[in-house]
Formats: sequence, structure tokens, C-alpha cells
Amino acid sequence: MINWFKKQNRIDVSDINVLYSPMNGKLIDIKDVNDKTFSSGIMGRGIAIIPDSNLISAPIEGEIIMIFPTKHAIGIKGNNGCELIIHIGIDTVELKGEYFDCKVKLGDLVKPGQPLVDVQMNKIRAKGYDTSTMLVITNSNEFDINQLTTNSLIIKSEKLLSIVRKGNTIEN
Repeated sequence: MINWFKKQNRIDVSDINVLYSPMNGKLIDIKDVNDKTFSSGIMGRGIAIIPDSNLISAPIEGEIIMIFPTKHAIGIKGNNGCELIIHIGIDTVELKGEYFDCKVKLGDLVKPGQPLVDVQMNKIRAKGYDTSTMLVITNSNEFDINQLTTNSLIIKSEKLLSIVRKGNTIEN
């Protein structure tokens, strides 16, 4: 269980985004990934998935605001203003885009489940890279974040988190 999430009793449904799983895999606490930039929380709060599928899909509705030139990282600005980075693998920037087939471009509007990147995970693992994929809300200090699943094995499109802008709550 990821322990930094707060239990929330009140939400304003007009200001909520649900973060869905972008792939099948094993959900892990971001503090357990082998990269201090992510595990320390410097980039923001989030989660990580050890993928067992190749296709990374949009986990939230929003706009593509960043695609790293090596295609291993994509930024999405959610409709409620949350800024999410999906970082595929650890040190995979060294692959210079090899094994990554990006399906979106800067400025595209995406919906949950829409393909973002097709990744040849088995080839990346064969080269010795960790394929843990981090989902980090870089402006997480502006949001209350709630875990929606306690499953360790997750499937694509499973609800993972709710993200509610702080101060925008009403009774359920």
C-alpha cells in the first residue's frame, strides 16, 4: 500500500481527474524505484508500474505538453491542471529513442486509453535496463491525491488515483 495518499471524504466532481493505469503490470510505490530522482519525490508524488505489456496509453484526459526527443518520457496536462509525466524505464534516455514508437505529437488532445507509445519492453530488458514506468504529478503540491486500488497486479484502464485540486471539495 502506498502510504502518502490522504483519505478524502469530499470532492467536487467538476474538478476531479481519475488517473487510469496506462498498461498492465505490477503497481509499486515510487519510493521503491531504483532512481533517486523519482524515489525521493524531487519531481513530485506519483506511482510506478513494472510493465508486462508494451503499449503505454493515456492515463488521463488532457493535452500532450512534452515529448522528450528520445520518446521515453511524455508530459500531459490534465483537464483540471494537473501536470503528469510518464517516464518509461530507468536510464532509457541512453537508448536514444530506439525501441520507442510514439503515437502522439505535441499539442494532441488525449483521452484515457488512447495509445501514446509502443515500447519494445523485452528488447529494453535484454539490454539490461529497468522498465519500471513512473507516473509523476509534477505539481502534486496543488492536489489531494487518493489511491483508488489496493491491487498489486493491475490492468490497463484500471482506476489508480483520483486527483482533486486542493480547496475544491463538496460533500459526496
